[in-house]
Amino acid sequence: MKYHRLKKFKIHFLVVAVLFFIPNIALAQLSTILPDGLGIELGIGHNQLFWQAEDIDETTIRANRTALSIMPSARIHYTISVTADAGLYTFFGYNEFGGRSKESQHTAFTNADVLYKDRFRFQNLEAGIIGLYRISHVNVGLGAKANYHLNISQRHHFQNHPQGQDGWGSSDVDFFFKDWSIDGGIRIEYLVTNGISLGGEGWFGLSDLSDVDDISMDIRQNHFRFLLGYRF
Repeated sequence: MKYHRLKKFKIHFLVVAVLFFIPNIALAQLSTILPDGLGIELGIGHNQLFWQAEDIDETTIRANRTALSIMPSARIHYTISVTADAGLYTFFGYNEFGGRSKESQHTAFTNADVLYKDRFRFQNLEAGIIGLYRISHVNVGLGAKANYHLNISQRHHFQNHPQGQDGWGSSDVDFFFKDWSIDGGIRIEYLVTNGISLGGEGWFGLSDLSDVDDISMDIRQNHFRFLLGYRF
């Protein structure tokens, strides 16, 4: 009887060790290896695409995609203290931006019943730097980042199409856009506790995304992020 109780106790102890002690020891060892200020962040955000072109009669055509469009992001970051209240936040990661249009009448058809909507999606690697200033438990700052466009896709949807092409379709649009873009932005972060942070960022396109030379066109994007982070 005592043997069985002892065996049961050993099993319970092993389970507790695996679920509690070992992960904490591993995290403590990891924290000693990694430099102070290194962290990770995951986020989601809303995206806007502003599209402006000049027609042959020199009238301005706008085709903005500003409907609610949620896309993900993930990054690693490193914060360097410059003074007691100021620092530099550097980061590298993956993010997506673009834009989605609301469903409306397609201007290429005379039939008013033909409805159209689409979504552009830029999948990017990003790298940037932000100067931060601390006010109590809140850090605020301005910065800039560069985006390398890994892939650009468009999905479009027709309703009541004259040739029966209703539903979702896709187009190859990589050739239409540049491979790089530059953003300027603002960041606000709140340091919760034990290395956990909540952040909000707004990024505003400084460069024209269009890579078309024979048409007068200007395409820019804004994206806004909510980020949950952990700093080692």
